[in-house]
Amino acid sequence: MKNGRLFFRLLGLAVVVLLGIAYYGVKKYNSPHISLCEISALDLRAMQDSLVLCVAYEDRNGDIGSESETTLFIEDTRNSMLLDYSVPRLLPDSLKGAVTGRFYVVIRFIPLLGDTGTERFSYRIRLVDRKGNSSNVLSTPLITLKP
Repeated sequence: MKNGRLFFRLLGLAVVVLLGIAYYGVKKYNSPHISLCEISALDLRAMQDSLVLCVAYEDRNGDIGSESETTLFIEDTRNSMLLDYSVPRLLPDSLKGAVTGRFYVVIRFIPLLGDTGTERFSYRIRLVDRKGNSSNVLSTPLITLKP
């Protein structure tokens, strides 16, 4: 009797673990993936220079982009301020399929936040698809911002 209970407890635990692994695999499969393919400069002058980021994307089910929702989040590591963008819809809902490509983001008028002169920071970038699946988080190399 005791062995029977132990068996069913272990079986239940194994089922829960397997369901968790399966869910994680599906979630990872449905999530977009991004990488930094280009950055225009690593030394910038505050409020004068613009930064151009080239972000490559890959999504197996093609549900990147929206006409009205914010889908791209860029976080300034100095103060955790989020810059948000709407990536245009790449495929209509009626079409499904893998999509890959690149988009460019221009960040203008980057201010100094402190009184110390030169600041070093990076941006963290994340893309969210229409189903709410979040991509990996991408970090830029350190950027030097001068007065």
